[in-house]
Amino acid sequence: MTVAAIGAAAIGVAGTVYASKKAGSAAKQAARISSDADKARLDFEKERYAEWNATYGPLEDSLASYYQTLTPTLRAVQGLEAFEKEKNIALTNMRENLSQRGIATSGIAGQLESQIAVGSAAERARIRAAAPLEVAKEKASFLATGMGQNPANQVGSALSDIQRNAD
Repeated sequence: MTVAAIGAAAIGVAGTVYASKKAGSAAKQAARISSDADKARLDFEKERYAEWNATYGPLEDSLASYYQTLTPTLRAVQGLEAFEKEKNIALTNMRENLSQRGIATSGIAGQLESQIAVGSAAERARIRAAAPLEVAKEKASFLATGMGQNPANQVGSALSDIQRNAD
């Protein structure tokens, strides 16, 4: 081999070594940037979860407790109490109106009272019959809403991505 060929080969080897080191350095830098991005995402997701938990966690616990204690009987009692309150207001207003007209003790008053009694019985039966379905719908709605709200799964997803990138 001539000196020129040996010199050219040496320069080629040196260039290859330099290019290899530069590529290795670029790969390390890219890996570091990716790792930093993964850590930043994880920190963000943790912070987001902490904020969500501080805001909605106690509310979620309260709602969960409410829905765990919500029963058809409780719903029926609530409905019946509200109905009776409104019925009594309506009866009082009707009696005052009839009294002002001077017909509070007439057959009209008796007829109206009978109609209200029959209607009240039907409404109380409807409230009792509807309570189980209403409770079931409310509980299902609560559970469906809760499944999509909690960001804890995003923290897990970030951790999985970090693990996958490390592998």
